[in-house]
Amino acid sequence: MNRIGVFAFYDIDGIVDDYVIYLLEKMYPFFNGILCVINGNVDEIGEGKLKKYCHEMIIRPNEGYDTYAYKEGYFFVKDRYENIDEILFFNDSIFGPFFPLDEMFSKMEKKDIDFWGLSRYIGGDENLWGLNNFDRVPEHIQTLFWAVRKKMIYSGDFDEYWRNLPEITNYKEAVSFHEMIFTDHFSKLGCKWDSFIEPGWYDRFCLYPLMSFPRTLLEHCRCPFIKRKSFIDAPVFLNSPVKGGEGFALINYLSQKTDYDVELISKNITRTTPVDKYFEALAPVFFICETETVTENCEYITSNVSVVIENPEAYQIDMISEVADFGNADVFIYCKKENEEIIAKEKIPNATVINGNKSGFIGIINELREKVGTSEFLLYLNCNASDKEKKCDYENEILQDGAEHIELERDFSMFYNSLHSFKNVAYCAEFLSKRKEFGVLISLNPTHDVFCMDYSITAQEKEKMQNMLSEMGIKLPLSEEQKQIRNIGGSFFCCTNILKPLFRDCLEKVEEKCKCGVSLTEYLPPILAQNGGKFTAVSTTWEIASGRLFTTKSLLKGLTGVIGTPDKFNYYSSILHRSKGTLEFYETFFNPKSFRERVYMTLMALLSKKCFMRLQNIKQSDKGEKYHYDTFGAINKDVTKDDKN
Repeated sequence: MNRIGVFAFYDIDGIVDDYVIYLLEKMYPFFNGILCVINGNVDEIGEGKLKKYCHEMIIRPNEGYDTYAYKEGYFFVKDRYENIDEILFFNDSIFGPFFPLDEMFSKMEKKDIDFWGLSRYIGGDENLWGLNNFDRVPEHIQTLFWAVRKKMIYSGDFDEYWRNLPEITNYKEAVSFHEMIFTDHFSKLGCKWDSFIEPGWYDRFCLYPLMSFPRTLLEHCRCPFIKRKSFIDAPVFLNSPVKGGEGFALINYLSQKTDYDVELISKNITRTTPVDKYFEALAPVFFICETETVTENCEYITSNVSVVIENPEAYQIDMISEVADFGNADVFIYCKKENEEIIAKEKIPNATVINGNKSGFIGIINELREKVGTSEFLLYLNCNASDKEKKCDYENEILQDGAEHIELERDFSMFYNSLHSFKNVAYCAEFLSKRKEFGVLISLNPTHDVFCMDYSITAQEKEKMQNMLSEMGIKLPLSEEQKQIRNIGGSFFCCTNILKPLFRDCLEKVEEKCKCGVSLTEYLPPILAQNGGKFTAVSTTWEIASGRLFTTKSLLKGLTGVIGTPDKFNYYSSILHRSKGTLEFYETFFNPKSFRERVYMTLMALLSKKCFMRLQNIKQSDKGEKYHYDTFGAINKDVTKDDKN
């Protein structure tokens, strides 16, 4: 088959990651030619990588999303090549392949069809965007990976389709003006189509199987690709069409059941995505120290581990000596008080006890860097009391009322949590040795009353964090919502090589400057892993996890019970929408707002989420023309809006 590929590529930094090259390398044998259409630009190294597998290359402005890249690529290859049997369009939004591609291509070549895709959107849901004339989203193939055959290529209808394509300026328009319309349009013209992923039992439970059941499609359908968004979109709504939910299951399956190098995934995701987004999407919780299997070469593994214990009190030293199994690890105990130094030498005789006045892991790690820097792994066990400064006024009120024991109880809980999560360093080291996509293990954060939620860092704190990272030579995307993963308590287990940015004498002063409400160094371990192209995982125990689960459930039940009602606001998204609307409504009384903003906030408080989105769509459609394709393939520019909108 004379198959030509059109590959659409975009990267905000112009970097071509290795997962892209692996994708092209595996696709290359199935094509007589591959055209790479680059939206935006590409660096010199990336261009050299792409030229190895792409016969032609077009660099165009970053306009029209992948849809317009496909359009330009289509007309280019049609003019360049003769007697084309199939043009396959694909982009860089997929990871893989995970299985031999001849399975997919041989299966689809046998089908008497005119166009096909890797996957399909099942459809039938209400078209809330309202940017075309479909009341409900039709079933359609998804344009991340799709192909057209000779009948369509040379019919003239396909050319006309592209020439009549409306201008595309955002993601919703890309879906509404092309992906949602394409399958229905050409089906009505008599073209036959199919998808590699066939209908299955999962269709009953979702609209978007590739996002809702990717592991199932890998295991049972040998689907060769998955979406990058599986590791970015958080599982807020189980099996919903737009959110993920299987990132953790996916990364485990790919690591354990396939030959695919999962570091190709971690290096791309960590470079392009804020840590809080992919951490929530993965939700990687492991019960590493709960295994009953004896680790082979335990003595050798632990000899590659350094343990640093910061400022333990006497009771903590007792607990460490009773609970922890450090094996042959080099143990360093940093003490400020002489009596605790004496107890440490008695209880943990093989440890090196150091007397000093430093606090904060940057300063201590720098002091010990020559000793711990040669180890492959590091356990940092922070025994310090937590910051006295609080971000929660309610907590201050409690303390002022004389309930200081709450703070002490919390400190004990965090230490207990960390100690038991990393109690066997051999198991932790073995895990990071086998799962190379992970670089840091942190403990499960507490869910007590004063820690029932993660506060976003303030603009001031974010600026301080950026300054601290700049001092380390780290440039990474920080979340626009100013959310980061806070490692409460400060203990962690990691691959030592990710700590290299810390080995600078100037950073100790930076650490002191970066204390604002909370010590920003609590946010550092996941960021250091990200800088090294590694994911962060949680290590915990069944006891701790079950306690957190039921505590969180109780807290959530109490909060949602205030707003939710059995007959109306009885699910998460409606409660969240109403809560936001209520807060916005009350804000109109305290902050200066325009009349338009007041109306907007009031409507958000009063209307359901669905009605509110419909109202937004009416507003958007008033700004310009609304497009749809009629039965015969021509474009209508519908300036009189649908009554149903």
